[in-house]
Amino acid sequence: MKKHILNILKTVTISVVALAIVAVGTLSSTIGTSAAEVVGTETSGVIYVQYSNLDPNDYWGVKTPEYTGVDSNDVGYFFGGWYTKNDNTYTPVETKDGLTGTVVAKFVPAQTMSVKCQNWAGTTASSDDVVIRVISATDNTNYSQFGFQVSKIVDGVEAKLSTVETDTVYKKFNYYESQEDAEPDTYVPSQLFGDAASRFTTCTVGKIPTEHHGTIICIKPFWDTLDGVRVYGLSKFAHVEDGYLYYVNVPVNLNILNKDNPAAAGRLNLKSVDGLKFLGVEEGIEYGKVFDEMEFNVLADGTIRCIGDTSDLTNRDEMDIFVNLRFERKAEDKSSDAPIADDFYKFTVDQEDFCDASENLFDGENVWSIIY
Repeated sequence: MKKHILNILKTVTISVVALAIVAVGTLSSTIGTSAAEVVGTETSGVIYVQYSNLDPNDYWGVKTPEYTGVDSNDVGYFFGGWYTKNDNTYTPVETKDGLTGTVVAKFVPAQTMSVKCQNWAGTTASSDDVVIRVISATDNTNYSQFGFQVSKIVDGVEAKLSTVETDTVYKKFNYYESQEDAEPDTYVPSQLFGDAASRFTTCTVGKIPTEHHGTIICIKPFWDTLDGVRVYGLSKFAHVEDGYLYYVNVPVNLNILNKDNPAAAGRLNLKSVDGLKFLGVEEGIEYGKVFDEMEFNVLADGTIRCIGDTSDLTNRDEMDIFVNLRFERKAEDKSSDAPIADDFYKFTVDQEDFCDASENLFDGENVWSIIY
């Protein structure tokens, strides 16, 4: 571990500028040398972005366009495919042939493709062969397929379990508190994943034996756009024990990373939320998947400051977890292990600073805030 990198992040004087909340319709960004302009919005928060000076090949399976704007909660967007714009009508592009109108990119609020988990009804600390239901969402069905990349992490070693692919989505799901329940609770996507969510995507993980209730299950959702681009969502750590211990895992995903990113150390602050009790983090990989080591402390106002450091830059993947923070649900949410619905918690991320192995600080990095 290169401790001198950590030290520079602890001692460097950083000028912090308050972020102004901008109306979605005025956001702008760039992709390469091409200007990006929001030309359409939906009440759900989905936006349509037009790029200038792009070759037509750039919008068909060549690359996923980036959009660096954020919504009014300082949360980012995921690419949702190319559309044609004719007046105020947006039609998904399925083929280049016969295209008419303006071609624009759709972007969906990141909360939509996040992850929640639920144990099979009646799971306790002594349950064997437990099945976890993994749930994410999509804004609509204009994708070729959906899925999840699932791995487990034992003693700091990650092992891929499976990649689940499906074209099936759901308008609602039922939750049973116990196997004897006659009338389940029913959830719709917007209750768990925000206004843009209209369908659930789901898979199951198991069967997990009693002795592995504390094993980390790492889940990364994705959707494939109609032009063949796989877009990964927000990664999540889960454990069987979270359900009956009423724990909430809040992962900080680094949207600034890719496999070629030279970040060797980084720090950020996470503002905690009233009503959830901060439990800390577990040793080892539970800190995250990006950096080898992590230090954190809780400030007097409840802010959680996290500083990470690594000597290995090879383990990089887009949207990987910088740190996984564990909280305990408030008393009124301990009646079941159903995913928290309707009442979303916002975790504000700020004072982000990252540097390379030569201690060169990066400029302008913005790690998205989190809505759980």
